[in-house]
Amino acid sequence: MFFGEHPFWRERVAALGTGPPALPGRAWSADRLAEVVAATDDLSIRRRAVELGEVIRREDGETAAAKFTEEAVTERVPRSVLSENVSH
Repeated sequence: MFFGEHPFWRERVAALGTGPPALPGRAWSADRLAEVVAATDDLSIRRRAVELGEVIRREDGETAAAKFTEEAVTERVPRSVLSENVSH
């Protein structure tokens, strides 16, 4: 299991208003965990999560991912390599 992305996502969720404020890993206790879980039932957090879900469902993720990948490759790979016909 990967844990490296957890700090990123807990910060992201809090910044987007779709979850309670992020806590550093060492700040957790059973009581604090119970508080954070209870906070997820906050009406403003639930509304923001619904709003964000609607935005995400309207996105064309496949096209955005393909465009991002194409731009990243064309910026990093020499044109001579991109224009070569590669046989498999």
